[in-house]
Amino acid sequence: MGLLERWRSDRPEFVLLTGCVLAVGGNAALAAWAAFGVPAEARGPTLMAATTGAALSALLAASVLRGAVRTAKRFVLLGGVATAVLLLTWPGVLGGGVALVGAVWGTLRTLGGP
Repeated sequence: MGLLERWRSDRPEFVLLTGCVLAVGGNAALAAWAAFGVPAEARGPTLMAATTGAALSALLAASVLRGAVRTAKRFVLLGGVATAVLLLTWPGVLGGGVALVGAVWGTLRTLGGP
């Protein structure tokens, strides 16, 4: 499915995927910066947070792409993972925030909201 067709068919999932892409890219850049630009004593925690954020974002994207049934419970669980991404790192604030907006939108949509 192409990008335009995905946007037309399932907009909340598209917003979730956009947030995942932003979070994976930002956390990967943070991990690279931490590996080469941070003093040795601060390298470990920064690398751990960045790799955990990237892994959670990739897991979130994989579960969205799996294409399971659209239920409010599923969107709430995806929102929980997006919140964890949001709280881990600064790049996760952007990507996790966008993914959380998509999860809330999907939850409202499956419950009969906008």
